[in-house]
Amino acid sequence: METKNNKVKMETIRHKLRFDFGFYVEPEGLTGGIALCWNDVSIDVEIAHKNLVHIAISTTVDLSRWAATFVYGCPTHAGKEKVWNELKEIASSERLPWLCVGDFNQVLTVGDKFGGNLPDLGRIRAFNDMLNDCRLVDLGCIGPRFTWRNNRAEGGFIMERIDMAFANMEWRERFDTALVFVEIAVGFDHNPLLINTNFSLNKVRRPFRFESLWTTEEECHHIIVKAWDQVGAGSKMFRLCKKLRGCKDDLKVRQRNNFEDLRFQIATLWDQLAGIQKENENRFNADNYVKEKVMITKLEDLWQKEAMFWHQRSRVNWLRMGDKNARFFHLSTIHRRQKNQVAKLKDENGIWQVDKECIVGVIKGHFEKLYSPPHTRDIAAIISLVDPVVPSNMNIAFTKPVTREEVKAATFKMGALKAPGSDGFPRLFYQTYWHVVGEDVFNSAKNFFEGRYLLKKMNPHEVFHFLKHKKSGMKRSVAVKLHLSQAYDKICWDSLIKVMEKMGFSLIWIGWIK
Repeated sequence: METKNNKVKMETIRHKLRFDFGFYVEPEGLTGGIALCWNDVSIDVEIAHKNLVHIAISTTVDLSRWAATFVYGCPTHAGKEKVWNELKEIASSERLPWLCVGDFNQVLTVGDKFGGNLPDLGRIRAFNDMLNDCRLVDLGCIGPRFTWRNNRAEGGFIMERIDMAFANMEWRERFDTALVFVEIAVGFDHNPLLINTNFSLNKVRRPFRFESLWTTEEECHHIIVKAWDQVGAGSKMFRLCKKLRGCKDDLKVRQRNNFEDLRFQIATLWDQLAGIQKENENRFNADNYVKEKVMITKLEDLWQKEAMFWHQRSRVNWLRMGDKNARFFHLSTIHRRQKNQVAKLKDENGIWQVDKECIVGVIKGHFEKLYSPPHTRDIAAIISLVDPVVPSNMNIAFTKPVTREEVKAATFKMGALKAPGSDGFPRLFYQTYWHVVGEDVFNSAKNFFEGRYLLKKMNPHEVFHFLKHKKSGMKRSVAVKLHLSQAYDKICWDSLIKVMEKMGFSLIWIGWIK
């Protein structure tokens, strides 16, 4: 924050705010100035001038130490380049977890500015290049998107996101629950940033999820085969659900007993390996040599499983899974979880709600309003404008019996770890154990298409996923995607059904959609 006040004035403010210590960079005339005040920590100021203060922070509670840089960006291009170069120098020498926060006087993307001229793409590129060189990641924010406004009349009104917080990987891992809040601007043209390094995350009961790392265990295969050997009554789809439930119950027990804490297992094995290697330095021992090789193999296996664990949670699809990527996947998971936190939510009156029950009420009210049908309406005039366009030969093609090859092809062309259904089993489960579960999956699909009945617990997937990846070929393909709420504010099913009937779709096809 630009203080615009000298040390004497800032000391008065510090005492009023009950801070024990303070450090100040004096303003130049009527502009500039940086103030730093603190309690309960020890701070060493290493660099300080009008655009930047770099410090090392030591905490008395856990004796940890990390670095922080507070930036007051320069408005000129030359001044920004000078600050960017200094940040690069800090990054090259800093070995501590590092937080970099402040008014950078520069937007990160074109979308970070509203009104006025488009931001300079060259300066945006230079800013991003600097962040990449410094290995800094954007911590994001919760609250208003824009952090500065020029407070001018409507015609010249401009808003920008120029106050931001970044951190290196070490700081992001150290403070994995940290959140950045953008507070309300009062008496100033900037919104203050509040960084909570130990934010209490919203705790929800974690649903069951089939872990990709289980596919590396032979015991997992035995559990699935055992569940599939069970004979039960009911429809084919009901029997499939019952077998999945049996798998889930046994895998939960397996998870608690064997995969509860991979990091603890890795740390324990690492210490044991260090002890054996130390013994081998004093005197060669053939037994220790064999033990060392076995431990290294186990450690590599655990690293692989850890990478698979975090890869599945990171939702990163463009990078191949491997032990060298475990840290990247972990950081991606941290970032995604923090981004998904709903710490505050603006209601329909524009008021920010922070109480959990109020946030739940806002969400519930929104969707109740969105999905409630209108009380009365006459759609006959609209339906009369729809022409029949679906011929009988097309209906025959749409409703022909499903084959094993089609069901298998659809299963294997979908993303292995894409969003699993409510049962917690991703496509990876079906793809890996198709030789065990394939026949039941096909019979359930056939049961649906023949009887037009779907159990509520079953989650239908987009079987035409392959269309997204189809780039060439003479054979034409078409799919109807029914997530129409992404394109329209509201969809009423009775209207949709009447439109399809008028278009000439077969009653069998319409029944599947119902």
